[in-house]
Amino acid sequence: MRPMRERRLLGCLAVLLLIVSASRTSAQTQQRATIRGRVLDQSGTPILSARVALVGTGRSTYSTDDGRYAFTDLAPRIYVLRAQRLGFAISHDDSVQVDAGAVVERDITLQAVHIPLSRVVISPGSYTLLEPTGTSQQALTREQLLTRPQLAEDLFRGLNRLPGLSGSDYSAKLRIRNGGQDELLVLLDGVELIEPFHLKDFDGALSMLDGEAVGRVEMKTGGFGAQYGNRMTGVIELTSANPDADRARNSLGLSFSNVRARSEGRFAGNRGAWMAAARRGYLDLIFKLIGEKDAPDPRYYDVFGKVQYQLSSKHLLSTHALVAGDELHWSEDDGASVADSHYDNVYLWSSLRSQLSERLGVTTLASFSHLTWIREGRVADFFNGQPLERTRVDDDRSLDAWSLKQDWTFDATPKLSLLAGAEVRDEGADYKYFRITRERAFSGQTVIVTDSQVVRVGMAPSGTRLSAYGAVRTRPWERLTLDVGLRADRHGWTEQTTVAPRVSLSFAVAPRTTLRAAFGIYAQAHTLQDLSVVDGDTVFARAERAEHRVVGVEHEVGDGWTVRAEAFQRLLRDPRARWINTDGEIDALPETVEDRLRLTPSDGEVRGAEWLLTYDRGGPIRAAWSYVLSKATATQSGVETPRPFDERHAFAFDLAARSRSGWTWALAWTLHSGWPFVPATFRVDTLTPTQQLIRRVPSVPLFVDQLETYQRFDVRVSRAFDVGRSRVSFFAELFNIFDKDNQRGNSYGVRVVSGQFHVERFRETFLPRLPALGVRWEF
Repeated sequence: MRPMRERRLLGCLAVLLLIVSASRTSAQTQQRATIRGRVLDQSGTPILSARVALVGTGRSTYSTDDGRYAFTDLAPRIYVLRAQRLGFAISHDDSVQVDAGAVVERDITLQAVHIPLSRVVISPGSYTLLEPTGTSQQALTREQLLTRPQLAEDLFRGLNRLPGLSGSDYSAKLRIRNGGQDELLVLLDGVELIEPFHLKDFDGALSMLDGEAVGRVEMKTGGFGAQYGNRMTGVIELTSANPDADRARNSLGLSFSNVRARSEGRFAGNRGAWMAAARRGYLDLIFKLIGEKDAPDPRYYDVFGKVQYQLSSKHLLSTHALVAGDELHWSEDDGASVADSHYDNVYLWSSLRSQLSERLGVTTLASFSHLTWIREGRVADFFNGQPLERTRVDDDRSLDAWSLKQDWTFDATPKLSLLAGAEVRDEGADYKYFRITRERAFSGQTVIVTDSQVVRVGMAPSGTRLSAYGAVRTRPWERLTLDVGLRADRHGWTEQTTVAPRVSLSFAVAPRTTLRAAFGIYAQAHTLQDLSVVDGDTVFARAERAEHRVVGVEHEVGDGWTVRAEAFQRLLRDPRARWINTDGEIDALPETVEDRLRLTPSDGEVRGAEWLLTYDRGGPIRAAWSYVLSKATATQSGVETPRPFDERHAFAFDLAARSRSGWTWALAWTLHSGWPFVPATFRVDTLTPTQQLIRRVPSVPLFVDQLETYQRFDVRVSRAFDVGRSRVSFFAELFNIFDKDNQRGNSYGVRVVSGQFHVERFRETFLPRLPALGVRWEF
């Protein structure tokens, strides 16, 4: 099957090269033009590092020390010029007429504005993404993020190239500085998203929200403020895209993995606006492409919509809905093993944003969430060619949550801001779980059933979560900004109250250099929906705690170069027990597999340092290099061992180059140390003189062996064409272009030959080389 796939791939690349060649030939027949000028403040002083963009073209640049900027090789047309710099209002010039071969001089004046202290970024480890026009080289615009290689056009997979974040080929879940996905808070327009992933049976292969619906991403990888609660590691704040102000817009997209649509517009004289985005996936084609035997049939969809209305100059009312669903049918070994699953996610919420005065703002949000997890299946093993049903599972769980919260911001003076908020959240879960597992023993060459183990759980826990926080943000002198906060959370189902103090600061060492530091306590209660009843757990654990210590420095070197470095330490206290599968295989019924292991650490530590170097002058070349040196450990039974997914070294390199004809070529390289794993050992118990039982037992201490080093290259080429008032975008991508067999784990097989047991270990790998194509039409 692989030679056939190679021929298809070469055919796609040949067509792509013909398109590029034709595009270049056409471009050479036109006389190219230039727009240039300076960015100045109201007094005529040049502004350094202002970002200037040609809206709708994907092209942007930064002003130099003397405020100069330039765009060359432009086709004749009317352009929209936009400039932005932190501390200044955005400037638009909607009618820059460029004739063939012309040089257009256009200076831009930015008006200084007061930024409320409550909106200043203080915490280290903060990133801004999907900015329409980023305010610094540390911000990634939508065009920059979407031109990066990213499997299945998934937003979260694009984020995991930031330093300190990691994931796997199969999963869109993000691990921030070795934290688990359940330790990461994900917010969409203020509402918490629980398990925001499609294809949960494949470790959450895709994020649940289409990137087309997202207008801005704020990521915090440590040391975040008191307004964020019940998570120990990091925060991802998603803000939905705002409709365009001038006219209704629509888009349609088609790729190997999904079909998508988006529509937006305004009404009531621009006082009202609406936006809707929908996506339907068909990843069964990808499984067939990679030659997966007994390929599963996964299907998913998600729909997001919002309507907002400006009630008055002070009040903005909005209503939102996110609905998503998944189905999976997986049959192996001619139907001997079968798994079926169905997942539903429904989020409904309304918010009222009120600017009661120039200094006082309040946001009120009411929400409802409903989630279901339904699975059933049977698993059969083969011994010397004999099928034997080993396990049956029937799993039906759900969660309902109602929430009302309010956040207040009071900018008392230019040097003092007060933040406060509270939330009441009422939750109810329902668990119905049944599993029967049969042990197998050998009598000579024959497999027999010796015993059955039954797990049966039926319970409906409920409770109320109460949260409150307060913070004082002050600027004692011009270069120093401090944030001191306190948060308290009360969870009814554990009857436990946690209190978490947090402090962060930002110090302007020099005009181009900023130092940030943070210290804080972060408590995470055992959430109502996260009880591992599949493993027989029926008691909620006490809250876990983490202590963050982070310090970082960011420096604008000049000429488009920016460097950023951070050192971090996270001390883990009272970690709760978690069940994991240690072999790295994907299984729709993971609790039935023999590599299932219960981790019971008494404490832990994650520490390390991150470096990020970026280059972006707004010209044809953009690049980013990052390196992370870290160590993650846990104490198990008094012995310090690596934590799962510990990466001692991690490198990433991204390069994007835009040709004169408008094509963007992007290369992404990833390399990291192999993850630790638990080797399997097997024990033979003699039941009777003629019957023997083989059992798998984990090696002790845990995670003492290491997988091979991971390395991957991806490449993507993309192009946008303006056709009248519409736009057509195209991309072609090769994932893992050198077809590297990266190890993800091991699997084991047991054979009986002449009454003797033989254990075989098989090397399991991640995804092979994968091509992808996609097209998008905006009109």
